Amino acid sequence: MKYPHTRHPHSVLTKIEDIDVDPRLIIYDDITEIFRKIYANERPVALTRMDTDQICPGKLDLKTGEILSNLEILKPHIDTVINGILRGERPSVYVYMPNRESQHSWYAPDDELVLEAYKNLGIISVPVILMNRFSKHTLEGKIEVIAASNDFTKLHQPKQLTHIDAIQPPNEFTEHFIEVLERQCSDTIALIPDTDAPNVDHHVAQRLYCSELKNFSRAIGELAMKGFLTQTFALLRQLYEFITTSYIDWLNPEKLASRRQLSSLLANFKHERDVKESLGNFGQLFRSTKQKSLLCPFSHSIHSSWYPILSEHAHADYSATYDKESSTYLSRHITTLTSMLIAYGLNLVVRDMPKI
Repeated sequence: MKYPHTRHPHSVLTKIEDIDVDPRLIIYDDITEIFRKIYANERPVALTRMDTDQICPGKLDLKTGEILSNLEILKPHIDTVINGILRGERPSVYVYMPNRESQHSWYAPDDELVLEAYKNLGIISVPVILMNRFSKHTLEGKIEVIAASNDFTKLHQPKQLTHIDAIQPPNEFTEHFIEVLERQCSDTIALIPDTDAPNVDHHVAQRLYCSELKNFSRAIGELAMKGFLTQTFALLRQLYEFITTSYIDWLNPEKLASRRQLSSLLANFKHERDVKESLGNFGQLFRSTKQKSLLCPFSHSIHSSWYPILSEHAHADYSATYDKESSTYLSRHITTLTSMLIAYGLNLVVRDMPKI
């Protein structure tokens, strides 16, 4: 199976002796040791997103309380990072929390330039890799992994619900309401930069994703208007699962997007052991709606209340099929649930877009 793009981040092979290090840069021995342990599989990390105003560029000196920084030395190279983000790259920011109280919770000692580039582009919620304090509260879900491993070791559920302002839906689907949802999708697609970047393009995936949300809006709306309720409920369930899978991708495109693409290829390589081992237990994560619901902030209420009922209809459960009361209840909320899911799905893209 061929794809129009690849989600694998661009990389090059070079010799250590060919890398020049600016002698003015401050080298943090303790941070260097943390990185060594991470890449020696001696220390796990966690993948999530965090707002830029929660992260301080540089490193806190625990003795003096001073914030050490290399940003001014690195700034002449910021255009390279900005251009990469505009082409669709979403580099991760490694962050850590010092073992003492400070003005800032999180610090970025090694990715100051990446953090500054995101700020310049107006991207507020950025992919981060937590080097410690995984249990510390964040607004997004977290996936704990071993750096060089293909397995995740733990999922951390966000503590708060995510509030999304969806449009006020009518009581039932109309052609006008379908067009409103489609227009939302089209407006979001218009925000995505259309670059000439070669294959590796996060923006290509985002355009495809928004187009699918637009198709869901039309399909669900037309089925509902024609009274095909069981089929409508099945599509609503599929829309929910589509967005929860995309949420994992959104959390850290650099580290998780290629795993998602590889997971979709596994059906064609059922007997290829190396392929399955290279994906590890991430294949299980992408297939398990229960596990995905533990990561998504908007899933708290949906998975416990709506999802079981939608699943009964999707699987043609006898009691659900002939339970008119259940069908009537669901039919009254189809527009609300559709509007909420589409709004949340599009919000992931909007939050990821440059504002210049």
